[in-house]
Amino acid sequence: MGDRQTSPQNHEEYFNMKHASARNVIERTFGLLKGRWAILRSPAFYSIKIQNRIIMTCCLLHNYIRQEMPVDPLENNLTESETAGAPDNVEYVGSVDTNQFGTIGEMKLPIACTMLGVPKTNIT
Repeated sequence: MGDRQTSPQNHEEYFNMKHASARNVIERTFGLLKGRWAILRSPAFYSIKIQNRIIMTCCLLHNYIRQEMPVDPLENNLTESETAGAPDNVEYVGSVDTNQFGTIGEMKLPIACTMLGVPKTNIT
């Protein structure tokens, strides 16, 4: 029957569809970051806290480069398959507040409701 995609039938399917899309973006992003920053290409022997700081620093530096350089040579060298599905409208992140996040289970329904534009009480 092919690759015919159907619309999500409930909040969980909608969340899973958006989650899969976000995962693809994140995987492309890490591929791009690993191409730019050698420290991300090999196993890290740093604490988790330091690894998080390294990744955030690489992301912030990458965003700075993208804002300041009209043409990024690294991105121009990517193949079309590596950039397929990449968004045209880019929003740069300057900082991340991790205190606002709970567990995935606690976040899933409110996120799906927000994406659907419906109150949480209308979803069962």
